[in-house]
Amino acid sequence: MVTERMEKPKTVKAKRSSNARMDVAAMAESVVHDEIEPEERRLFPHDFLPPDPQGETRELPEGPVAVSDGDLFDRPAVRIGDETTIECRSPVEARYLAYALRCSGTEVFIPTDEDVISKAVQGYEAYVREMGARLAEVVKERTPNRRVANAVRKEALKLLHLVEDL
Repeated sequence: MVTERMEKPKTVKAKRSSNARMDVAAMAESVVHDEIEPEERRLFPHDFLPPDPQGETRELPEGPVAVSDGDLFDRPAVRIGDETTIECRSPVEARYLAYALRCSGTEVFIPTDEDVISKAVQGYEAYVREMGARLAEVVKERTPNRRVANAVRKEALKLLHLVEDL
């Protein structure tokens, strides 16, 4: 009887969770296609800037982006990859550059007016919060599993080219 108890677990197949078979990418694509209208989709920075702002367009290298808010002795900066560091006038400009690099590629328009940058960043962050909450609600209706729902929400934000955190 003891050997029977030892051998039985080896012969019985373990049940697989149905959540393991869910395709997160397909589900995220479905959520974006079904719930978010094309007119509602906005890209940073172009859709968050006023018409014809003053500024310059810069070509920046590709790579992972990190933001340093600076401190008493250092200015705020954006680090791209291991070699490139761009000093900024303010922490808001550093966030602007980081969002622009992650959302729209390496060619970035940088306004000269700090107020325009601030309004663009504030508008974008509010838009991301709104879309994140909306996606979370829709995904929660489609799947009861919290872990899968969170993964689908993050993938949907990626499909919409939205950056939640830096």
